[in-house]
Amino acid sequence: GLGRAFLPIVVTTLGGIGPLASRDFLSSLFANSMAAERAAGGSGQLTARRRSDFFRSIMVLLVRKQRLATADLATPLARPAPPPPPKPSSGRKRKANANVAAQHAASL
Repeated sequence: GLGRAFLPIVVTTLGGIGPLASRDFLSSLFANSMAAERAAGGSGQLTARRRSDFFRSIMVLLVRKQRLATADLATPLARPAPPPPPKPSSGRKRKANANVAAQHAASL
């Protein structure tokens, strides 16, 4: 295989992220940055801030999409009704139209 596995990431409407393996994976994305910052004599606060901003952006995205979905469900009647389907024409109209077209073609 390619060394890949399926990892579900579940984000709840209350801001929870799970399962634990998913949270650990997302946090691990910042491990190298944290190690480099601390090795350089830093406290790790910059990386912690970036990690916090990352998780905050996930929550903002969730809230925005949830608001849009909720608004869409709450106002189905606010949408304009689709136009009615065209009425089928009667056979007489089609025949009359064909006669007019034939007369026009004959006069050319």
